[in-house]
Amino acid sequence: MFRNSKYPDRVSGAASAPLRRLGPRGRCSVTVFWGALFGLLAAPGAGALESPLEGLSEGDRRAAVAGMVIFEAVYNDVWSGKGATDSSLERLDRSAELFAGVGDSSARAYLLGRAELYRGRIIQVRETKAKARPFYEKAMQLAQESLGEGGRESAEAYRLLADAASSWMLTKGLGALIRTAPKVSEWADRAVEMNPENAMAVLIGVQGQINAPKSAGGDPDEALRRLLALNRRGDLSRAERFWTRASLSAVYGKLKQRDKAEIWCGRAREIFPDNPFVKDCG
Repeated sequence: MFRNSKYPDRVSGAASAPLRRLGPRGRCSVTVFWGALFGLLAAPGAGALESPLEGLSEGDRRAAVAGMVIFEAVYNDVWSGKGATDSSLERLDRSAELFAGVGDSSARAYLLGRAELYRGRIIQVRETKAKARPFYEKAMQLAQESLGEGGRESAEAYRLLADAASSWMLTKGLGALIRTAPKVSEWADRAVEMNPENAMAVLIGVQGQINAPKSAGGDPDEALRRLLALNRRGDLSRAERFWTRASLSAVYGKLKQRDKAEIWCGRAREIFPDNPFVKDCG
């Protein structure tokens, strides 16, 4: 297990990560990014949606793609620890302007919610948790709009809701964490139910299994099983691979297997060495 060097009271986890980076070692594969993006924009099939971006009109597709190209650079910066800059905030503003031009209300709310979530993460690093909280709240609201009346259920919107709520509860203290954590797990599980391949939803879900007491759903052995299965996948992005390894370090620490915790911490550092969540692990 390892703790955030900036906020030592916080145990690391994919759901609560406020940082990432862009650079030769930190950049997501172009192939992975574009493959994932056009997968999200593909025409919808029968049954549950993976993403609210499925089946958009040509105009909405163009606006979403243009915004996502800019957002992707910020996403990588934030993951790897280099994103707390004026430039990142300016790029988020530009991506949000493009997302606001998407006519489909469910897709628009989802995209704007992602931008608000990462705005909160940048503000949290630059300033304080309290100042980041309104952006997490806005991201939660937008995710709910994407899912609610006039919107569409999708795995990605539930994943966004769980991610934003997890970040929000960690700015509020123990009481909020106790009240909100079961909802985070519920939303993450719903995302996985709708799309078992949603790696970030799996990663959010296992945090409760790692950190919660057994009476509240904690099950580090099951978390380990899920993480090892996830680690065997060959289609993970760099960010997903990083948080899988970081979470393996955390769960081995919970299970008192210190040597393995240090090994997986080192493997996480290989991907994003400047991410603050792994600076003090191992």
